Amino acid sequence: MPLFDTITDAVNPYGASVTIHENELTVTNRQNGKTITIFTETFYDKDGAAQFSEYIVEFATQHCHFEDDEEEEIIDYILAIMRDEVLPIEFFCNGQRRFGGELDRKKNTDADPTK
Repeated sequence: MPLFDTITDAVNPYGASVTIHENELTVTNRQNGKTITIFTETFYDKDGAAQFSEYIVEFATQHCHFEDDEEEEIIDYILAIMRDEVLPIEFFCNGQRRFGGELDRKKNTDADPTK
């Protein structure tokens, strides 16, 4: 899959390991074991006539959907995760996940993943 090759090349300078299994790619940070998973999801319109595909990028407790023609945006997002520029945030109640999102460190200058 061409996108998976592009992702592999993009994360190579970070020393991450990459594994590909069918339509799923996993990037693992060798320093801390954190992973980013990218996979495709295909679905049909309600009549079953038109097929659509999208890429989903998952990290920590978050995920983001991309159209299949958004290769540059996918790479930018993955690299932002690798550089800790995009940070997950999740709220729990009684040990159960309730809702979450992500923080952009450039917009939230007080966000520090080491604290």
